[in-house]
Amino acid sequence: LYTKYIDPTYTYKNFTVEEQAKVIKAGRSNNELDTTKLMEDMPEGIEINDIKTAVEKCFQRMAVNLEKQYGGKLPDCLPAEFRRV
Repeated sequence: LYTKYIDPTYTYKNFTVEEQAKVIKAGRSNNELDTTKLMEDMPEGIEINDIKTAVEKCFQRMAVNLEKQYGGKLPDCLPAEFRRV
C-alpha cells in the first residue's frame, strides 16, 4: 500500500523466516480477537471497518497529510531522507 499511495518508486526486499528469528523474541502467532463486547458497547452510528479497509484508508489519509505537510505531490515532495533513489 505504501507504493500504491505514497511512493511507487519505493522498493523493498522481504526477509527470510531465519532472518526474522534473529530480530524478534517470539515466533509468528495467528490469533483472532473476539470483538463482541467492543461492538456491543459502540455508540450508535460509529462504524468500525474490517482490517483491510482500515489499513487502506490509513494510507489514503497518510498520502493526503504528507502532501499537506510537504506542500506538493507525492513522492516528489518527500524529503530526501524518506526517498530511496
